[in-house]
Amino acid sequence: MMKSVFLKRSLPEYKKVKNLYLTTFPKIERISFWFMRLLCLRKNTELRVWFDEGQMVGFTYSSSTNKYSIVGYFAVIPETRSKGYGSRILKEIRNLYGGIPMVIDIEYIPEGTPSDDAKVRRKQFYEMNGFADTGYVISSMGKLYHVLFTDGDFDVKEVAKCMGKCFFIPYKPYKV
Repeated sequence: MMKSVFLKRSLPEYKKVKNLYLTTFPKIERISFWFMRLLCLRKNTELRVWFDEGQMVGFTYSSSTNKYSIVGYFAVIPETRSKGYGSRILKEIRNLYGGIPMVIDIEYIPEGTPSDDAKVRRKQFYEMNGFADTGYVISSMGKLYHVLFTDGDFDVKEVAKCMGKCFFIPYKPYKV
């Protein structure tokens, strides 16, 4: 049975979560870990650790408003990948936020990227889990990201504002 807890320094898996974060996301895509934890003091912003039968399988950093839930960082432990945990975690997040539309950004995929590239496989994973490409990219920290969305009314300006709240970084949306 899947369950999640808020990350606290006293949690035995604290260092494992921090290491997973640092090894999964390139430096240019990361906010500092202590700052991410500080942002979790705000209403509706959470850093959760996910467990299955007592074993840590991943973590998520997310934020929500009454219109959208933003999944800012999402990682599954390498040893537990391809076992359905990613899909189960996304479903649990959806339930936690009462089924409101979910937004996630993924690395921009340039035209002609081989189909076996990790970025392409990541996008396919999200598409299999109910996300669709919005046709927008967002620029943040000098990088471009595709904006994926589950369902409902997509308001790019509102989503950019919500993403800014999640990361405390300005986002500029562009139609592609």
